[in-house]
Amino acid sequence: MKVLQIIDSLPATSGGARFVVNLVKKLAERKIDCQLLLIDGAASHFLDELKLANIKIISLDDGVKNRYRLEYIRKISCLMSSFDVVHVHVFPASYLVAAATVLKKNKVAVVFTEHSSFNRRATHWAFKLIEKFVYSRFNRIICLSDQVLNFVTKNLSISLEKLCIIENAIDPHALTNVVPYSKKELGYEESDRLLLMSARLTLPKNHKVLIEAMYLLPENVKLLLAGDGILKEELQTQVYKLGLTGRVQFLGSRKDVFRLMKSVDINVLSSNFEGLSLAALEAMTAGKPFIASNVEGLDFVVQDPRLLFENNPKSIAMLVSDLINNEQLRKTAVEICAERSEKYDIDVMVDKYIGVYEEVLKK
Repeated sequence: MKVLQIIDSLPATSGGARFVVNLVKKLAERKIDCQLLLIDGAASHFLDELKLANIKIISLDDGVKNRYRLEYIRKISCLMSSFDVVHVHVFPASYLVAAATVLKKNKVAVVFTEHSSFNRRATHWAFKLIEKFVYSRFNRIICLSDQVLNFVTKNLSISLEKLCIIENAIDPHALTNVVPYSKKELGYEESDRLLLMSARLTLPKNHKVLIEAMYLLPENVKLLLAGDGILKEELQTQVYKLGLTGRVQFLGSRKDVFRLMKSVDINVLSSNFEGLSLAALEAMTAGKPFIASNVEGLDFVVQDPRLLFENNPKSIAMLVSDLINNEQLRKTAVEICAERSEKYDIDVMVDKYIGVYEEVLKK
């Protein structure tokens, strides 16, 4: 079986990128001929990781500014002919692949994974029509959770026969041998309490409310933000205006996120909505408390209300303070996180994806 995975790009700290990298490597381990097509092949540590694993990578361009060129659609259409299954992830790659299927005379099985539980295009009267067309070009649509499936059926009227749920998953041993930094190595005092949020500085992530919460917390609580994105300048301005420059550190894109997760006191994910957050699952294996917004895509992953906060500064500050001051709560949080993360094993997920590929090929 030859499978072509397609995603727009592989930006550092992107959950979608990490998902695709994990899936491609695992499929290759199963002796499936799996290649990756990138619309934008800009350098990243994910790209380096795939090259080390001898995965064949096809890039349409580097530093792409206009994703919607007819030339890209034609190239994708030609490439698809060489594969049994095409598996596409994330907008705008989904649009390009849908358009490419129109140009193809010979049909190829196309699978799409919907990674998010909310999509503004699907709720806009005009874009909704485009979304319905795009989804109609896919043989199978995989949703990461019940919330994602419910959103798709409610807003795009997709037949349930075309949909299925395969939950995100992780390698439970990925962080086992990772050695944490000391606080001194990170430039902090032992008395400092470190929070880490590893996520792109873009919506739907809610870095803003987390930064506001820092204003309510003691001086020795410091926030590390691993990731980059279009909101960086706006967030840096917010930090400056709140007088938090010495307490909030922008780390940029990092390839040592796992090591950072094991080095801090608390891992945090503040977001407006998620599909099924890979970053959350990874953080829950780090042996440190993980707390998150009480929103779709995070609530059912964490489950325990003691580790969920509302998206307001006071709620976040109260939960962080409770964890810092209550050793028993910290131990309980670590145990809860470890137990929950064990339910999301990547090998089980990969088996399900292979099952979908085999199913669409039969049809």
